[in-house]
Amino acid sequence: MIDRLLEDFEGEDAAVACIYCDFYDHEKQTAANMVGALTKQLVNSLSIVPVEIEEAFGRAEHKVGGRGLRLAEAVKLLGSALAPAKRTFICIDAIDEVQINIYPNFWTHCIPFLRRFQASGYSSLGDPTFEVR
Repeated sequence: MIDRLLEDFEGEDAAVACIYCDFYDHEKQTAANMVGALTKQLVNSLSIVPVEIEEAFGRAEHKVGGRGLRLAEAVKLLGSALAPAKRTFICIDAIDEVQINIYPNFWTHCIPFLRRFQASGYSSLGDPTFEVR
């Protein structure tokens, strides 16, 4: 699916990001890390990194031990990464493998956020009607 999206929208103002959920990687697969992975992929597709993203990662990097972003901050940065693209596709594979304590936290923060972008004319999860498959 990812390859097809990349081929179908090559040369257009579109971005594609995906994550694969893995039951055995529950220590690293936190809601903040999942959102951060999507943000990083979207940022990599941009010609210019939004200032707020550079600053947030710079602040986190200078904390003791390089503290990662918190979920609320990661979701806000995801919005900054989504904003420049005319169309964005976010694919989440094997979401049923996310640890039960992570799943609600991820969706509680992300679904309302992605719906706001849909209402603004953005396409989320590849379908303007917002369909989770």
